[in-house]
Amino acid sequence: MLQGQIHIRLADVAFFPWFVSCLAGTKNPISTSATDQEDSIMTQQLERKSLDNPDEVRPFKDGKGRAEIVTVGETVLGRGIFEPGWVWSEHVKPIAGTASCQSGHTGYVLEGRMVVKMDDGSEVEFGPGDAFYMPPGHDAWIVGDERCVLIDVTGFGKYAKPA
Repeated sequence: MLQGQIHIRLADVAFFPWFVSCLAGTKNPISTSATDQEDSIMTQQLERKSLDNPDEVRPFKDGKGRAEIVTVGETVLGRGIFEPGWVWSEHVKPIAGTASCQSGHTGYVLEGRMVVKMDDGSEVEFGPGDAFYMPPGHDAWIVGDERCVLIDVTGFGKYAKPA
């Protein structure tokens, strides 16, 4: 049995499906056959998409911004553009049909400022350069007269999509 920590470098990610198969006992970890190597390589493809040409655009109410969505591999990634005056409870709640935002968001703020207030009353202000996690159950709004632009790598799959 393995004990301790396992460190995985970015270069190792291509071999992750093989590694999981070995742990599950469906592949022989000693095998270096061409078939095993081909199986690992065949399931992965190098892919590039531009958020300047998204797969989908979801506009917010009253022209207060939009979610630009791309799917890369199995990951749904989004760029949120929130105009001054945007408030989740006014500009997305009517689309989502929930009392508060039920998407969890993990990402990075590129520009502007946003306050997120959790259902329990706690709140945090995010700004340029901040990495963030926003759990489900929150409202949010833009601070100041500058738009907020962020990248979200976990929460845009169903965000601002009619229920």
